[in-house]
Amino acid sequence: MFRTQLLVFAVVVVALIVAGHSAIAQTVTLRVGSGVIEGKPLFWNEQEITLLARDGQIRTFKPNSVTHYAKTSDQFSAISQAELRGALLREFKGYDVSGTGKFLVVHPIGQRDVWADRFEQLYRGFTHYFSVRRISIDEPYFPLVAVVFPTRAIYLQYAPKSMQNTLGFYDSRTNRIYLFDAARSEGRDWSVNAETIIHEAAHQTAFNVGIHRRFGAVPTWVAEGIGTLFERPGVWNSQENRSLHDRVNWTQLGTYAERIKPEDSVSVLQELIQNDRLFQHNPDVAYAYAWALTFYLTEREPAAYANYLKQLYQRDSFVPYRHADRVRDFISTFGSDVKMLDVRMRRYLAELKPQP
Repeated sequence: MFRTQLLVFAVVVVALIVAGHSAIAQTVTLRVGSGVIEGKPLFWNEQEITLLARDGQIRTFKPNSVTHYAKTSDQFSAISQAELRGALLREFKGYDVSGTGKFLVVHPIGQRDVWADRFEQLYRGFTHYFSVRRISIDEPYFPLVAVVFPTRAIYLQYAPKSMQNTLGFYDSRTNRIYLFDAARSEGRDWSVNAETIIHEAAHQTAFNVGIHRRFGAVPTWVAEGIGTLFERPGVWNSQENRSLHDRVNWTQLGTYAERIKPEDSVSVLQELIQNDRLFQHNPDVAYAYAWALTFYLTEREPAAYANYLKQLYQRDSFVPYRHADRVRDFISTFGSDVKMLDVRMRRYLAELKPQP
């Protein structure tokens, strides 16, 4: 048995290393432990294999855990919505799966699901917002999955420790949104957790339509800037909320005005350009500035912002995004005078006034 495992290990590593160390289009089938994984190799070396499964999940495991390897196709294709629905029904026993358009929503049996339509509306709002700003959008390659739990207690069984105090989250490895229905379980309107769900749906959409790469390096200010941007109805539902006032995230603008002094603003920008540490030691300031910069760029400099997103998307997968590279990419798009960019942003934000 041990010799067989060694042989399989050698076959897996040699087969993949011969192809190189970057993603290839072929589909392979691997038996890992008691399960079988079918997908496209994304990255591998002698210590680790990362594979994109046909259902859109990213799976990582050690080569010596593989007990069977087979190349099953020279091409890679996503699982169909019908196949994925069946797989979700087997995974989430006691739940039903509703599908409309781009989404499959897992929800308790017997409950009329309304989340699928909500997610579809959010998806349409997202793509419309970026399209009118001439930021290219791709069709999702995989069906988009959301899992709606009936209670917070059940949700907490799935949520990692870092998400225990949230109403929902997007997991980039599974490519799913997980949430609990606060409105239904607590007898409140769905808008109770609307901002959180919209924020997470924006993340999921961005990682599936060519804005971000799930296995690439995305500066946190870029990802969270988009998330906070879409919390406002004027962004995710501009057909019914057309005014500039409806697009402004007044909570984030208020935090920016209260927590960031004008003389400190450019230093915050410089730190966010270089690294993500501010999100750990001062998250309120980091989120506020991420929203402020993203809002300014999408409203006033959308062409430059589109070029920057494209530049980030084209970076090589699984390559660390070092400080110097982050700075270089930013100034190659927005110019080396980041102080002047900060001044332009602050002047624009100062013009925004809430309606009486």
